[in-house]
Amino acid sequence: MRIRVWQADDLPLAEAVLDPEPDSYWMMQRAGTHGIAVRQDRFAITLVAEDETGLLGCATMYENLFHPGHWPSTVEVVPGRRREGIGSALASALAEHCPADRTLTVKVRDTYVAGIGFATALGATPYQRCPVPTIDPSDVRVRRWARVQGIPSGARVTATAQLDPAEVLEAMITQYAWQHAAWSPMGGRELLTELWRSTLTEADDQLSSAAVRQGQIVALLPVFCAGASVEGLGETTHRDSADGAATFAACLARTLIEADRAGIGPIEFDGHDDDPHGAPVINQLPWASSDPCTLLQWRPA
Repeated sequence: MRIRVWQADDLPLAEAVLDPEPDSYWMMQRAGTHGIAVRQDRFAITLVAEDETGLLGCATMYENLFHPGHWPSTVEVVPGRRREGIGSALASALAEHCPADRTLTVKVRDTYVAGIGFATALGATPYQRCPVPTIDPSDVRVRRWARVQGIPSGARVTATAQLDPAEVLEAMITQYAWQHAAWSPMGGRELLTELWRSTLTEADDQLSSAAVRQGQIVALLPVFCAGASVEGLGETTHRDSADGAATFAACLARTLIEADRAGIGPIEFDGHDDDPHGAPVINQLPWASSDPCTLLQWRPA
């Protein structure tokens, strides 16, 4: 077996490493990775393993400008040649190009047994988990919960459509940065600003909710609708926010009530097990389903 750097004409080979019925979330995570271009501001590399029989596997790693401590990686081996050490060899070859103060990372749906199994066997360790619950606004238990949520003293809850978009953007950046500070610190604020400026243009500003106190946004819950898919993500704008859980609950209640009124849902919520306000609140509600994902990191010993 030999490992070489990806070439432009290798692209058709990337599909050969897939399972006959590949995991849908994995397909989304790997999209556009193999053969990803190197840029002046971002390192990237794809490696190919092959022998006299042909392609054995592909592996890609690239510099994450938004979370510079973690470099996303994708390692795949053709189904008929797994458990032969090919994936481990590719991962080790990738790691040779990764700075010593960085780790290779991957996000895998918990039900993707093959992906979790390979990462664990390699020695990767979890550093975050996303429960990804789905909540149905029309569920009578959800309706009951939403109706009884109060609004903390001195705050008001409103649609983000009623707020200055620049203030919503600033609140989102601040919120996202502290949520990730402990386990995946952010890169430059300018990059984060560009990311969320573009992303927030796609939010439904009538379903999206915010809590405002003394003229400042103290909790934010953007909601994104794409066909039948509805996704929400939110938290308070500061970790030590006063009445943080109650403030976030008020935002969530408003969004659920408005979604129910409009016949929209269920809503899938993006978040983390350790979100101090969002997680305990969402855990109070009945979930229609969940599709948890685990984030893992690895460096060779």
